[in-house]
Amino acid sequence: MKTKSIPNLKFKDLGNDAFSVSTPTEHISLNSVILLVAKKQSGKTFFASNLMNQLKQVKACDRIFVISDTFNSNKKMMEHLDIKREDIFSPNDPNVIPEITKRIEADLFICVSSQIKLSFKSKTLS
Repeated sequence: MKTKSIPNLKFKDLGNDAFSVSTPTEHISLNSVILLVAKKQSGKTFFASNLMNQLKQVKACDRIFVISDTFNSNKKMMEHLDIKREDIFSPNDPNVIPEITKRIEADLFICVSSQIKLSFKSKTLS
């Protein structure tokens, strides 16, 4: 494939960081979707488990969903991440994306409900 540069094409930050998650500058930016593709025994799981561990250490993520049929064979490498059994899915499951979406929305509802309750309590205590 041939590429051609476009002279004077400049991009600027439009200030839309509504979906960004605060991470240290040496980490990847979140919200991210990461796809690891390589031959067998090349370090995909090693890289992924280390990346997720670093993100958890800096509190950049609260919950990890895994879509993999080989998770159980790599369990030892992943056990320090405290991934819930119910958050592990097969890529062959046709409902995997709607199910993960449903769980994320439920977590968001709980979070927002807790914030509303805290806000209400602080107003009633004043």
